[in-house]
Amino acid sequence: MKNIIFQDNNHELDEVRKDWDAFEWIDEFYRFLQGETPEGMQCGKGGQPKLSEKKAFSIIWYLQEHMRILPDNI
Repeated sequence: MKNIIFQDNNHELDEVRKDWDAFEWIDEFYRFLQGETPEGMQCGKGGQPKLSEKKAFSIIWYLQEHMRILPDNI
């Protein structure tokens, strides 16, 4: 299993994102799953997913409905 190294490289966007609602956070995650890296974020080589809309939505659905990690009111 590969080690995961977390990068704390989003300080410049913290001020912008502090007022985001749940929909904005999940929308960014949805777009990330489809291959759009958020501004200021870097993924290692080969680390950026490129899923279809349906597959990206399925992951968000799973995190909402099964794991209850994401809010289900959006």
